[in-house]
Amino acid sequence: MKSELQEACEQNHLHLKSVHVRVDYSDPKHPTDRWTCTLSHTTRGTSADFEFQTGIGCRKLCPGIEIDGPGRWYTPAGYMCVGYAAAIDAKILKLVPPECADLVVCLLSDLEACECSFEEWCGTFGENPDSRKALDCYLACQRNGDNVRKVLGYDLVKELRSKEH
Repeated sequence: MKSELQEACEQNHLHLKSVHVRVDYSDPKHPTDRWTCTLSHTTRGTSADFEFQTGIGCRKLCPGIEIDGPGRWYTPAGYMCVGYAAAIDAKILKLVPPECADLVVCLLSDLEACECSFEEWCGTFGENPDSRKALDCYLACQRNGDNVRKVLGYDLVKELRSKEH
């Protein structure tokens, strides 16, 4: 079943093209899939590229695979696979590209950085205002916010913010 936001994306002629860049194992317990996504508004003729990541839980289990506890899977041939890296390498967990609404909901959150000071943003998102990493994230959110406004326009941003995902 499509979310209200996904339906609105489709009705407003938003299109998403996603290219899988790599699996990020910097946190071995929580690997993420890194994507480059192009969000296009086909009616307006606008588009922009965004970096996006999805957690390993967004992958789908391939048919015939049985789960044997957290991070343990069995293939129909009886092969046991332990750990996310091994499951990804063995193609037990199928890559699933994000939907348009998945990206848009994150971009709408990023847009909040354009509407407040760095200190306010840190308070809202639980970041340390003395952190260089937090400042870099805030500035990246501002760049994304500027780009999403250019692609969608103010009226569509307002409409999409009212939709559930």
